[in-house]
Amino acid sequence: MSITGEFQRYLEATLDRLDSLDQEAKKGTSDPRLATLREELEGARPAAATPISESADRVLNALNAHDWSASEQTPCLYPAHRLQETQLSARDLIEISRIILGRSD
Repeated sequence: MSITGEFQRYLEATLDRLDSLDQEAKKGTSDPRLATLREELEGARPAAATPISESADRVLNALNAHDWSASEQTPCLYPAHRLQETQLSARDLIEISRIILGRSD
């Protein structure tokens, strides 16, 4: 699979896990940052006219701004197993985005 295909696969997996996390949150306690992060990641999806590097940059900016890969910063509104799955998925997405951009930070 191409790097673009892998990036899209990781992005979709993260979006799916964000959806799952939100669905399992207690009614009325969903963190509004989750919806904002999801919107930003949706907007980062590669398009025909958008270079994959631009999409990867958007992903990194969104995930770093919301810090969903760091458990200390994440509220305890969500089931622990779903939160961990989402954080791991976000970390994987960060790694492939860094590879695309040639970054090691």
